[in-house]
Amino acid sequence: LREFLRKHKHLPGIPSATELGAQKGVELGDMQTRMLKVVEEQALYILQLEEKQVAMEEKQAAMEQRIRALEASQH
Repeated sequence: LREFLRKHKHLPGIPSATELGAQKGVELGDMQTRMLKVVEEQALYILQLEEKQVAMEEKQAAMEQRIRALEASQH
């Protein structure tokens, strides 16, 4: 997605401003459908990121607990 945005300067499946100008507008229903698809994809991506964040936080907590246990055993 990042590479597409960098290269094309608009979201995949959504016409660029230049394309919209050349078409003299856009069909509202079509654009709403395209935008809904983008919103749904973003929502799914956010959920994936949240799952990854929770997993990383759990790993970090486990590592911190192991470090504390090692430090306690050395004293």
